[in-house]
Amino acid sequence: MLEENSQRGVKLAYTIVERDKDGRKIWARVGGAFVNRDGSLSVRLDRDGAPQGQAA
Repeated sequence: MLEENSQRGVKLAYTIVERDKDGRKIWARVGGAFVNRDGSLSVRLDRDGAPQGQAA
């Protein structure tokens, strides 16, 4: 999912992660993006989407 921060034109990327200890699902930010002049996106992902402590 991408969420736009309209003040700076930055888009934030999230994934849903199920926690091991209680099974609850949380939204974890996995990166961000911004729109280039030509309309394309430059994306930076901070992690692979796996819960911390797990290898992908």
